[in-house]
Amino acid sequence: GCFVIPGIINAHCHMLLASSLNLSPATLISMGRQIERHFEECITHGVTTVRDAGAPPLLLRRYMDRVEGGELLGPRVLSAGSFINAPGGYPSDYLKLPSFLEEKWGPFVRQVKTPQEARDAVKKNAEWGSSFIKIALDDHTLFVGQKELPVLEDDVLAALVDEAHEQGLKVSAHHRFRRGFVRGTHFGLDGMEHLSGDEVLDDAEV
Repeated sequence: GCFVIPGIINAHCHMLLASSLNLSPATLISMGRQIERHFEECITHGVTTVRDAGAPPLLLRRYMDRVEGGELLGPRVLSAGSFINAPGGYPSDYLKLPSFLEEKWGPFVRQVKTPQEARDAVKKNAEWGSSFIKIALDDHTLFVGQKELPVLEDDVLAALVDEAHEQGLKVSAHHRFRRGFVRGTHFGLDGMEHLSGDEVLDDAEV
């Protein structure tokens, strides 16, 4: 009945990503069990809280409800819900769900082009129980080739941050480049995921 250390917090994970690019019935069944194991293995390894940085929000809520109801062993989850970004922006390499599954589970990525669309997306995430808002500031792809990607325009990003703060939610951004980090500081983001891997930050930026 005792513990040696407090529960560990995983500050960035994706509880529903099961490392499969195939959506056949067989893989969907095995992915369901793999996701359950993600929750169970957290507790068996001392992780009692996770911060999920992007997932289909309604599907994640199903697992969270099972944990909270004592049906599934798992940690408390602070979730970003749907990733919000410019059309075609990061993540550009995810497997888009069929429309009937997206309607049932909620979108993994919500694409916005205007300030109003950004505000509406934030409100929808808040309605679905998001603990924070996740965006991306990468302007190139993750994998080989480094293809250019669109990012949120300044007015769209400003509206998104403003609406999130009005909703009492913090905004955090995926970024791997120094220019994305600096842009995030200019727009008052509350958190930055990962590290700048291309250039060293100067003292003022730190």
